[in-house]
Amino acid sequence: MSPVVLMKYLGSTTLLVAFALCTLSDSLGVQGKSLSAEPRRCEIGCLDIYEPLCGTDGKTYPNSCTLFMANNCDDTSPDRIRKAYDGECKAVDYPDRPTCIQEVLKDCISAQVLVCGDDGNVYGDFCQLKAKNKCDGTAIGSHICTERDD
Repeated sequence: MSPVVLMKYLGSTTLLVAFALCTLSDSLGVQGKSLSAEPRRCEIGCLDIYEPLCGTDGKTYPNSCTLFMANNCDDTSPDRIRKAYDGECKAVDYPDRPTCIQEVLKDCISAQVLVCGDDGNVYGDFCQLKAKNKCDGTAIGSHICTERDD
């Protein structure tokens, strides 16, 4: 056998063996370490596309890729984080309703004019209605009460 033919034979055989080993190690794992796509994806990172979503941990993630990264690439995350809903997380400003009302009224200038809400209730002033909307998550419209509202 000539040296050129021998080199072609050995080269193609070596290539075939290397391919087989790579394929097997990819599917079986090497020394218990998985070579699946996830670690490679962690090295690549995410695109800067802003399509926010709120995670079950209360944090806003810029996109689904960053949520994936938090679950699969960040070893500090003890629990699996899921998508709670699309959009930015809504901040919880106050621990309870009385504290919320107190904080809203503190910064509100009262006019002491009765306000009729579109919900059929009468409020002492615009500040009280503002506190209800802020603390209860409502969007009640209003107008100044007149004699016709009685």
